[in-house]
Amino acid sequence: MESGVLGAWEFERGVDPGLAARVARDGGHEPDLTVIPVFSGGDALTVRVVGGAQTDPQALLYVAGYGVFEVTRVEEWPPVEGSHRPRVLLTLRACSSGTTP
Repeated sequence: MESGVLGAWEFERGVDPGLAARVARDGGHEPDLTVIPVFSGGDALTVRVVGGAQTDPQALLYVAGYGVFEVTRVEEWPPVEGSHRPRVLLTLRACSSGTTP
């Protein structure tokens, strides 16, 4: 993966965040998305999606190096000139390993 690009794995909303983190870190599966962190502060993380696609807006995401998050906002813009892929930003909120949002 390119420098600054991180893998992100999607899990069903009801999955225990601790289990999701273990499965993603296990390395047995390719990431569902690739993302670039744009902003991190407190329990929030904003990422730009640069590969793959989110299939369930209610899903949990494990972002490599950051942990498990729920998606709180999806922003989509038209593609830049010469591209067919829309630009997507995800705003995420951290999940503690003991709770499922």
